[in-house]
Amino acid sequence: MTPVSLRRPLPEGERCNTFAVPVVVNVNGHNEHVEWQAQGPLVPWRISGSESLWVPIDGAQQLFDRFVVEGPQPGVITDTNEETGHLVVISGERQVGKTTLLHKCVHSLALRLHATITGEEEGDRPAPPRWSVLKAGVSPHVRVVELAGAKNVNRAIAWAHGQPAGVDVVNQRILQAILKALDEPLIKEAGEQLRSTDVYEAYGALSDALVRLDWTLLIVVPDFKWLDESVTRSFYRSCSENARTGIVFFVESSSSATADDLYAEFLDLRDSHVTHLNVGPLTTENWRHFIHARHAAQDIPGTRLTVAADVLSGTPEQWMRQNIGTLQSSLHEIAQEAHGERETEIVKDRVRQFTRGRSGPDPQDFRRSP
Repeated sequence: MTPVSLRRPLPEGERCNTFAVPVVVNVNGHNEHVEWQAQGPLVPWRISGSESLWVPIDGAQQLFDRFVVEGPQPGVITDTNEETGHLVVISGERQVGKTTLLHKCVHSLALRLHATITGEEEGDRPAPPRWSVLKAGVSPHVRVVELAGAKNVNRAIAWAHGQPAGVDVVNQRILQAILKALDEPLIKEAGEQLRSTDVYEAYGALSDALVRLDWTLLIVVPDFKWLDESVTRSFYRSCSENARTGIVFFVESSSSATADDLYAEFLDLRDSHVTHLNVGPLTTENWRHFIHARHAAQDIPGTRLTVAADVLSGTPEQWMRQNIGTLQSSLHEIAQEAHGERETEIVKDRVRQFTRGRSGPDPQDFRRSP
């Protein structure tokens, strides 16, 4: 087996790293730009070219394909006669790649919505520079509202004084976040209704405004980590009811009871316009697949770093391949150490030195209470 050559672009003066990820950095609300960092989800609807870094491991490709077929369909969610949007729930243990899969699904749906509304295919438009920030997303007809940033980890919107805020309060907070994000006169005109205590009525007003604007709204919701199944199920139900024409909710969950919660609340997910994707664990083969996939990514300039054949053919420590987050961050740190020693190849001794003295996390650390 021949060594694999990998390349990574970083700003001049910074040490390159094979396994860094592109992240949008916002300095004091201005000067949005892309930096390569140690960790973070891939957000292709915000960063041009980042979809090429996606590695379909741990069954993620099959989940994505199912989303395209069974998930929200552009012709349905924009049809005022249907009067329905969609709820997408992506679950799995921590750091298994839920957020990256979520953003990939958002990107795919946004592209298909644009094609449905305008008749344009992705190749019909000039491609933006690779690794540039897409300030307006991938389509002027699709608005994405992130309630907790690209990493989707801030759950403050769902809590108050250390206690769950309650579903009605959370829905009001979500509406306020949407109003703030969508700085558009027609949305503001509906502002009074959007502030109504009747949440269903408020989402109806929002849907009407979106239809007039020829927009679709994709709302990205973090894992609220509610331990009360009745509250969680009630929130899922409210998202489904509030997902009117032109509105899609994407919700993350780390609860192992997500499937039970959804099937208890909705007897038939498909008929209820609900899609559930559960991300599973990694396999030993993912070690090699991940490295090779990063090598195959196109148009990534930068210095070269080879990976020795015995590293590729070996099996990493079990804890290192516990999930994609740990695998990626471990490879990133190994590459950092190699660059620090001015090495041009990741060899087995470098990996062994990294793992020596490190005790892996207890598998229970990756479990969540229902």
